[in-house]
Amino acid sequence: GKTYIYKTNDIRSSHWERSVINRPFHDASMLFENGHLYIVWGNGDLRIIELEPDGSGIKAGEEEKVLISAPKEGYGLRAEGSHFYHIGDYYYLLEINWPIGGPRTERCWRSKELFGEYESKVILSGPFDGRGDGVAQGGIIQTQKGDWYAIMFQDHGAVGRIPTLQPVTWIEDWPILGENTIPVKQFSVNLSESGKNRVWANDEFDYDSEDKLDLVWQWNHKPDNALWSTTERQGWLRLKT
Repeated sequence: GKTYIYKTNDIRSSHWERSVINRPFHDASMLFENGHLYIVWGNGDLRIIELEPDGSGIKAGEEEKVLISAPKEGYGLRAEGSHFYHIGDYYYLLEINWPIGGPRTERCWRSKELFGEYESKVILSGPFDGRGDGVAQGGIIQTQKGDWYAIMFQDHGAVGRIPTLQPVTWIEDWPILGENTIPVKQFSVNLSESGKNRVWANDEFDYDSEDKLDLVWQWNHKPDNALWSTTERQGWLRLKT
């Protein structure tokens, strides 16, 4: 029943200041705009309200507004996972819908005015990587070379949610994902290679005396570091239940 906002002057610092807002903002996205801070949230009906500039709470005297009301007919899930931007002349809001009997569909809403009225377009829809349920929500980024990409997630059962990448092409001021809204599995990214491939590595645990796993290893949840070791038996990973 609460929302927590953390802030710091040094992103590498271990100290972050926490603000508590006594209401939940479901799947929220924040927009920083000329000294103002807005938050957009919701499911189906997406709402907006202004926060204090430091994110410490709702701005005094402000009331929430319905920014967008997504279509209801034929949808099992409506407008979830907001990602809100001001790019060029438009405000853009990306979210997903799930049509009954179809794959998840990424939809973009845009307006030249912060509070609308907003028009919408489907920007990604279709099965992907052998799964018919499509790709779920995420955000768009621009690289230092000017190219745009979308980073989203896809459900893979017991494996969990995995990150996916799609190219973004701007067509008539709409960010179109994939290849004309169809997800693509292979494409080239216009960036030079950096570092080594961290998707896989050898599975030998021949580490030094320090209990430290190679970066390629991941925990499904936050680990209890007292219950694993690479040094109790040299060359082995030991796990305790």
